[in-house]
Amino acid sequence: MVSGAKYCWSVVPVRRKCGALLIPLCVLVAFTYFLGQSYFPFLRMIKLREKLNNRFVSDLYRLQPQVVILQTDFNITTTVSVTPKNGTDDSEAFRNSHIMISTGNGRLGNKMFEFASLLGIAKRHNYKPMILRRNSLLQTFDISQVTDRQPVNLKGLGERGAGVYDVSMETLSHDKNYSLGGFYQSWKYFDFMSQEVRNTFKFKSSFRDKAQQALTSLNIGRNLTIGVHVRRGDMNSKRELSRGYNVATREYFMKAFKYFRDKFKHLLFLVVSDDLNWCRSNIKGDDVQFVATGSAGSDLAFLSQCNHSVISTGSFGWWGAYLTGGEVVYYRNFPANNSWLIKQYNRTEYYPLRWIGME
Repeated sequence: MVSGAKYCWSVVPVRRKCGALLIPLCVLVAFTYFLGQSYFPFLRMIKLREKLNNRFVSDLYRLQPQVVILQTDFNITTTVSVTPKNGTDDSEAFRNSHIMISTGNGRLGNKMFEFASLLGIAKRHNYKPMILRRNSLLQTFDISQVTDRQPVNLKGLGERGAGVYDVSMETLSHDKNYSLGGFYQSWKYFDFMSQEVRNTFKFKSSFRDKAQQALTSLNIGRNLTIGVHVRRGDMNSKRELSRGYNVATREYFMKAFKYFRDKFKHLLFLVVSDDLNWCRSNIKGDDVQFVATGSAGSDLAFLSQCNHSVISTGSFGWWGAYLTGGEVVYYRNFPANNSWLIKQYNRTEYYPLRWIGME
C-alpha cells in the first residue's frame, strides 16, 4: 500500500473483516454475561433478603411470647414467658379475625356431628366457629354462633372418611379461614370439651317442653331411666342394607337390657323409635315403656333427659346417648362387617372407648 494513500475498507480481506467485528462482539457478550451472573442476582438477593426480613419481623411480632411483669412484695421484678400453645395465637384479636364454618350435609344427627367437630377443631386453633343462618340445626337448637355470610379468604377442607379421625386437622396453617365440608363423625374431634358441646346444643323451648311433658306423663318416680333408641325405617331398606347400614336385632336389645337390669334395681326402659310396632312386638317387659313425642327434635330432647342409654344404629341415637352423658350400650355390628360403609369408619374413633359394645 502506497504511503499516504486513502485506506479502503473494501479491499480488506473478508477474514480480517470478520475478525475485526468478532472481537468487540465477544467482549460485549462476556460483559453482559458477567452482569447476568453477578450484578442482577445480587440485586435480586437484596430484594429477597429484605422480603424475608420483613416477613420474619412480622411473624416474630405475631408469635413472640408474651412477657408478663410480676411485681413482688420485695420490689423484685420478675419476667415470666407465656408462649401460645402449639404456636397458636391465643388472643381475642386473632380469634375474631380467623373464622371456621361448617358446610356439611345430612339430617339432624349428621349436622350435630359436623357442628360439634367444628367447635373442637376451631378451639384447637383459636378460630371462631360459625354456621350459616340457613343451617337446618337452627330449626332444633338455639345456637348463637351464626353468620349471614361466608368469610373471605376461605379454604374448603375435606375428610379421610365419614367416621375416621383426621389428624391433619390438628396442624392447619393460620393464614386463611376454613370451611369444613364432610361429616366428621368422630368423638376425637370434640370429646375433650364434651360439656361445652352439650351446653351448646340447647333445644328450642317447643322441643324441650314436649319432651318434659312426655317424661311427666310416664310417672317415673324414683326409677332410673334408660333411653332406648331403635332405628329401623331407612336403615332396613334393601339399598341401605347392601351398603352396610343395618338394624339391631332383638337379641341385642335383650342383652343390653340385661346389662342394666343386673346393675340397677329400679329402672325403666323408655323406647323411642321410627318403628314402634316392631318394638312392641319384640321388646317387652314390665319395665319397658314406649314413647312418641311427635317429632325428631322432641324425641332427641326426650332421650337426652334420661340417665343412661341403649342405642341401635345411626347418628341420631348416637347423639341421644352423648347428650345424656351416662352409661351407653351400643350395637357393635354397625357398620356391617365387610361392607362399603365399614371402609368409611373406624369403630374405635366413631364410638367413645368408654361406651360398651354388644351384638
